[in-house]
Amino acid sequence: MNTMRLASLVAITTLLLAATAHAQFARLEGAIYDSERSPIVGATIKLPQIKRGTVSRSDGTFAIANIPAGTYRVEISAIGYDPYTTTVTVTAGKTERLRVVLRQSSIEAEAVEVTASRRMQEQTDTRTSVVTVDPREAKYKAGGIEDVFRTLQNLPGVTAPSDFSSQLVVRGSGPDQNLILLDNIELFNPYRLYGFISLFNPETISSITLLTGGFPAQYTDRLSAVLDVRNRDGYTGNGYFAGKLNVSITNANVITEGALPFWNGAWLLSSRRTYYDLIVGPIVRATGAVDGDVAFPNFRDLQLKLTLFPAQGHKLTANVLTSRDNTEFTSGVNRQSADSISLIDRSYNDAYGIAWQWTPSQRFVANVGLSYYANYGANSFGGVGGSALLNSNPNGGTLSKADFERLQDSLRQAGVDVPTLFSARGETGFRFQKTSLKVDNIWQLDSLHSLEFGVQQDWLYTGIVAYLDFDPRLKAIR
Repeated sequence: MNTMRLASLVAITTLLLAATAHAQFARLEGAIYDSERSPIVGATIKLPQIKRGTVSRSDGTFAIANIPAGTYRVEISAIGYDPYTTTVTVTAGKTERLRVVLRQSSIEAEAVEVTASRRMQEQTDTRTSVVTVDPREAKYKAGGIEDVFRTLQNLPGVTAPSDFSSQLVVRGSGPDQNLILLDNIELFNPYRLYGFISLFNPETISSITLLTGGFPAQYTDRLSAVLDVRNRDGYTGNGYFAGKLNVSITNANVITEGALPFWNGAWLLSSRRTYYDLIVGPIVRATGAVDGDVAFPNFRDLQLKLTLFPAQGHKLTANVLTSRDNTEFTSGVNRQSADSISLIDRSYNDAYGIAWQWTPSQRFVANVGLSYYANYGANSFGGVGGSALLNSNPNGGTLSKADFERLQDSLRQAGVDVPTLFSARGETGFRFQKTSLKVDNIWQLDSLHSLEFGVQQDWLYTGIVAYLDFDPRLKAIR
């Protein structure tokens, strides 16, 4: 009995001493951004007085734990940016937060001859076939057309079905075997203009990760590759509003962002639309190339992201994506005859998601997400024809005069009141939607080992409809 009491006393004393020792230390965490509010990866954060430091993660965040209470000088540096130094005071048992914006600087150097290079990766990342792409490459890489997918096609083992497609063919597999994620929301059809470009906005992306094989079990239902794209949080610096306008070869892009005035959080809103159709359409109609209404292939989309930090260790995120692709063509409505043809093709992408991230300690992170995605569309086509034959001079047509007169008499006796020989009309529609509830947990066992586990439930719906009506009015001929 005395031995058990002694053991209990020792255990309680050890816990109290550990708690007391933990309370004597502080924690410093924060994020590093550039002037465009994009996270800086690999920035060095140092506390020279105690010889402690770390580097920023892929989202620009960092953390240094077990810091003795006191005042310290913090030195932050990154390649291509001016160094930054500040002073912070940390209190035992509390967390001090730091948010820094680094200014870009030019680096003068002598000519360098590069004979070989390879993409570097953190040594702690043991996943196979993982490629991380800087979002800035989608804007500045030659031939990328400011598009994420076309930038990825420059990587080894990644290609496209043709020069006119942005779809990804990874190691010979089909594009439909790629899992595409935007802020952990699966996108079934992430393309614009019939696959010419992708729906991702290069101005709002914070990270691009491509897994070309051996991906974990959390990425399900695909065999080829996984593309995980994350949008950045809105600007949380000085002021509540910032904006940018970008015009590329295919579209105009407006980005607005800022801090929430009444909550600890940020918002990011972007909108894109093609503009060439607004310019070319009137010109084509004015030159007489078409005599009806025409809308060249065009798209427009809207993306919204809200981020809230309601309490320490809690993060709430809401995402909204809605877009439309449209093509319309009508020919012949202004002719004296009734011959005409019309084509309408529209498709939509809608995605909504809410996520909650809970970090009770620096070794455990829990993520709960609910998302809804729908890809649907409809197209219709129709036309009438044959009026040129019915209204032409019988002596100049391919039919004999007797056959021509017999054709007209037969149609009149049948009660046909329009001068056409046939009409056709067809409509098709499709819909795919997916609702997902997902729980992911990460438990950092030690500096080299972590345990990831979770559960996911999906609800799917697919539907296809088709309608075709062909009316051959030659049935009245005797």
